[in-house]
Amino acid sequence: MKQCNEVFQNFYLRRTKKVTPIAKPQAIMAKRKQEIENQKVINFLCSENGNVQKDKILILCEGYTEVKYFSSLVEKSDGLEKIKIKKGKDVDPLSLVGEAKRYLSFDRTHEKKLSEVWIVFDRDNHYSYQSALEKASRDSQIKVAWSNPCFEFWFLLHFRRKFDDFSRTKSVWNPTTNEFEHLYDSKACVSKLKSCIQGYKKSDISTFKNLRTRTLKAIENSSFNQSDANELGSSVGLLIQSIIDSLVIQDDFWNKED
Repeated sequence: MKQCNEVFQNFYLRRTKKVTPIAKPQAIMAKRKQEIENQKVINFLCSENGNVQKDKILILCEGYTEVKYFSSLVEKSDGLEKIKIKKGKDVDPLSLVGEAKRYLSFDRTHEKKLSEVWIVFDRDNHYSYQSALEKASRDSQIKVAWSNPCFEFWFLLHFRRKFDDFSRTKSVWNPTTNEFEHLYDSKACVSKLKSCIQGYKKSDISTFKNLRTRTLKAIENSSFNQSDANELGSSVGLLIQSIIDSLVIQDDFWNKED
C-alpha cells in the first residue's frame, strides 16, 4: 500500500501542486478534507494482500448533492467495494475531466482495476462545458453523466416526461467564445422540482430514499434526450444503468422504501 501511495503522488500531486499564499483555517480544513478523500480513492484502487478486484467504477461529482444521492444508492445496493463516489477537487467540468485522467493514469500504471470513470456535472453556467465534453470523449474509459440545466432535472424526471414549460430564458456571456449563450434556467428547474418534492433541499441526504421507487420510471423518462448535452435532458440514467449492470441489481430492489 505504501508503494501504491508513492506512485499516486507522481501522477496526481505533481500535476496539481501550486505555490499558494498561507491559507486561512477554513481553507486548510477544506484541503485536509480533500486529501482524505483522495486517500480513500487511492485505497480503493490499491490491492491488499494480493486481492485485486477488477472492473471497479469511480464516480467524480461536481457537487455534494450528487455525492449524497449516489452514495445512498450504492450503499443501499451493497456496492461500496466496487463503486467509489467522490466530490471532484474542483467544480469546473474541465477540471473534473483532468482529475479523471489522473486517476486513470495511476490505475493503468499500477493495478488496472477501473472499468470506467464517470464524471457527473451540470450545464449551469460553466464556460468549459463544451471543452469538457470534447476532452472526455477522447478516452473510452471516461463517461459523462450530464444534466441540462442542472442535476435537479434528473430528479424531476422521476415525476414527468413532458417539459413543454421549459425554455431558454437565461442569457450568459461566455468570455471564451465572446458571445452570449442562451441557457435553460437552473433556478426555474429547482422551483419546478419543489412542486413535486415538498421542502426539497440540495443538502437533503434522503433524496434517493424518497425517489427510489420511481427510479426505473426516471430512466424511461430520460430516454427522450441522453445524447445531446446542449439540449434539455440528462444522461444520468445511463450511469444508473451502468451501476445496475455492474452490481447486478434486480428490479425488486427499486420497490423497497427503506
